[in-house]
Amino acid sequence: MSSIMTSSRWPTSYVGLILAGLTVAAWLLVLPLDWSEVPTGIPGVYANPVETWQWMVIVVVLGVLAAASGALGHPLLPLLAVATPSFVLGCSQAATATVSGANLWVIGALFALPVHYAGVAVASAIGALVRWLLTRRDRISRPSR
Repeated sequence: MSSIMTSSRWPTSYVGLILAGLTVAAWLLVLPLDWSEVPTGIPGVYANPVETWQWMVIVVVLGVLAAASGALGHPLLPLLAVATPSFVLGCSQAATATVSGANLWVIGALFALPVHYAGVAVASAIGALVRWLLTRRDRISRPSR
């Protein structure tokens, strides 16, 4: 596995398409399509249809995708191919949700934007660090000719 990460550099376009496709697929498989409030058994009380475990799965998947991209030698690509599709999908689903009161998805998006992109950047940096450590280890263990 380390030879894949250290010896070959996958083309950026392929890695970007794969990352974006996996991001959209995970988003659509894990999270519900409709984020509208759902009524509970208590009159006048509504619940969020997205459960905590779903957010946890998405965060882990996005982090793994970003770290894999960094490990493959594309540390900046996840900002475009992972963070942007997931952010756009989240905004579109929040904007179309039916809620009681005002739908302030724009305010939520403004607060989520820097945190979302920073999280993806950190995961990608961790992957790039792993790549650097593996290449460094390989250079140290192989004598130069």
